[in-house]
Amino acid sequence: MANTIINSGHKLYVIDAGKSKNTYKGINFFHVKIKRNGFFRYVDYYLKTKKIINEIKPQTIISSDLYSLPSAFSLKNIDIIYDSREIYSQHAGMINNRIKQYFWHMVEKKFIINTKAVLVTADGDELILNKLYNNLNIIKIYNFPSYKMKSNKSNLLREKINLSKNKKIFLYQGVLHPGRGIKSMILLLYVFSNVHAVIIGDGPN
Repeated sequence: MANTIINSGHKLYVIDAGKSKNTYKGINFFHVKIKRNGFFRYVDYYLKTKKIINEIKPQTIISSDLYSLPSAFSLKNIDIIYDSREIYSQHAGMINNRIKQYFWHMVEKKFIINTKAVLVTADGDELILNKLYNNLNIIKIYNFPSYKMKSNKSNLLREKINLSKNKKIFLYQGVLHPGRGIKSMILLLYVFSNVHAVIIGDGPN
């Protein structure tokens, strides 16, 4: 995304949360340090990012998650794009906290309908968002790696777990969290024959 914006001749600013000193192709980075915990860290982030946005006065803001969406509306008469990389109001971390889930659902509902466009990476996300919030301008950008990053075929995983080529693999790669479909993947082993499930990742537990 950064490369696309830069290559099209636009100036790019990036606001992130953390202490990183990242640099990339002359991008102007603003690293927001969050000193509070719990709900107040979101308030802290909102106030600090709002101040930065009012200073740089961009023409377009791409909100890269739900938590940055409120501060994207700090200025009037600008284009706001919501990059919904997942269904944040149904996030796995909120499954056991209905109050938190309801709060973020209402935040998303308030702002998403006023965005110029919503970016998603799958047909399913488009279906769910349009069911939750009507008449959204949704643009699908599939999350495929660049063709230049295409690696040579490898049997490293099969060799690591001693699995022959004729065995099929159901692979989960990512954070181990409730609600990520891991249980459903395992249950599919009772449906399909000659299949093994492989889980690669780490999580809070």
